[in-house]
Amino acid sequence: MAKRSLRRRRLRLAFTLSSILVLTMSFVALTSLSTSYGLVYYRSGTDEPSVGGIMMRMPEYDPNGEFEKGWFYPIIAYVVEWAESCEGVVNVALKAENYPAVRPYGRIGGTSIFGILGLQIEREPLIANINDCIVEGEPIKADGECLLHRYSSRVSGVEIGDIVTIKGVPLKVVGFFDDSIRKVIDTDGESILPKYQVIVNPGDEIPIVEVWTCDPKEVVIANLETAQGIGKVYVSRIDMELEPDADADVLVKSMALSREYRFWAASGGVAHAAFMGSQIGGKGLPILVPWTIAMLNVVVTMLNSMYERRKEIDILSSIGLNPGHISGIFIAEATIIGVIGGGLGYLLGLGWYPLMAQFSFAPVVAQKVSIGWCVAALGISVSSVVFGALIAQRRSTELTPSKSKKWFSGGNLKSKDNEWEIPLPLLVEEESLDAFTDFLLDRLSRYRNPEMNPYIRVKEMRRGEEGESRTLDFSYVEGQTSIGGERTDNVLSLIRSGSGVWTVNLKSVGSRYGVDKTGTLIRGILIQWSTIRRKDDTLDPRA
Repeated sequence: MAKRSLRRRRLRLAFTLSSILVLTMSFVALTSLSTSYGLVYYRSGTDEPSVGGIMMRMPEYDPNGEFEKGWFYPIIAYVVEWAESCEGVVNVALKAENYPAVRPYGRIGGTSIFGILGLQIEREPLIANINDCIVEGEPIKADGECLLHRYSSRVSGVEIGDIVTIKGVPLKVVGFFDDSIRKVIDTDGESILPKYQVIVNPGDEIPIVEVWTCDPKEVVIANLETAQGIGKVYVSRIDMELEPDADADVLVKSMALSREYRFWAASGGVAHAAFMGSQIGGKGLPILVPWTIAMLNVVVTMLNSMYERRKEIDILSSIGLNPGHISGIFIAEATIIGVIGGGLGYLLGLGWYPLMAQFSFAPVVAQKVSIGWCVAALGISVSSVVFGALIAQRRSTELTPSKSKKWFSGGNLKSKDNEWEIPLPLLVEEESLDAFTDFLLDRLSRYRNPEMNPYIRVKEMRRGEEGESRTLDFSYVEGQTSIGGERTDNVLSLIRSGSGVWTVNLKSVGSRYGVDKTGTLIRGILIQWSTIRRKDDTLDPRA
């Protein structure tokens, strides 16, 4: 294989190197990037804001350590007065929240509280959306009142009218909200819920902290004055309601140019951020066109390479290499070509500067002799050839056996509003339904010890009438959730799909990592059922 068509291989290598070399050389010689200070304006967030208007925060806080991530500068009275005086603003509403922390602010029964949310009830534009999430009780009307998640009433036994205490401050519970509060999106396109800190590498000597949005179960909502009295709760943002005919995008740019705060504008279901900051400007001939041409050439070259190697692919497959191994050959070759072509192109591009200086019409340029430009040149070249190789290597899987199937959620997992749906590959016969249910409960009960990791708490098993769906509610907990563990709330359903056949479906609420872990455990139990079922049709669930 190594000696076959050496001349053709050398030509292919020469053409690919030449295209990458010319691409990189033109990128270095004909473009110029500069850093400037000015108005930065871009789309913010991924969700549609629940209301329109403008939001303002103080300049971004620069943390001094891991445990200051997510902190913010509190908004002072002078800033509020300035916001009220802005043109087109008819109302301002303040929101207070706690600094994100690893440890909970307090506990209500068995529920840890990580987030305190304080709102100006009479002014807050999102208050109607929040009130729509209340499933029991009534909205906040006076100081000292609060809203909790209905999980607190189920687990901790808290009822309407009870008094709970957070940081020594007594709060009267007047209502309970549900998970639909996740859909309440502020003007910046982000959830209105506060943040908390999570140590993502527990046990390591140097902790790494990430800032996540609080779970609704861990949040207490009160009015602004009550929340600020709890301690370490500060005003974090101002929402500005505008006149009906005001243009939010125009006003937010004007505000960002006049004050060095951070602003967001929500209009037409999209949020945009605006602030004064550093930005990169480009000058010179556009690099997009030659880069696209070079990439297409590389794609064609790599496809031809794969076509020429059909017999080699068959031989490699016959000796046991799977598509990943064969694809690695293409990727390794492409990376080497990209590094060599990019490096030579960068050096030749620098060589154009002295040549340009010999002509009177030459532009004034500065040589890009820096590690940044070197990395950029190599990145352009390597990305071009790797992109072509990735397209080519997809064809190689058509000529080779597929890999053994593994549990991987990437292509099978459906998500909506942080609720994940996992299809489970199992059909249960009608006569085996009770045996399967008992087997499932028996296997899950083996994780019922809270000291175990993971720990599973079965909440309720609803068997229903004959022919109706059966559901099993359970919680999956891995590690200590207060220091970065994972928790998911799950509903496993048995649904009749045909004559004498039932399908299994799992719905989970939690982080992607936690849902993966839950799905892996449940699929393992189903595999055990299938294995034992084949051995003995009269399965004893205690086996």
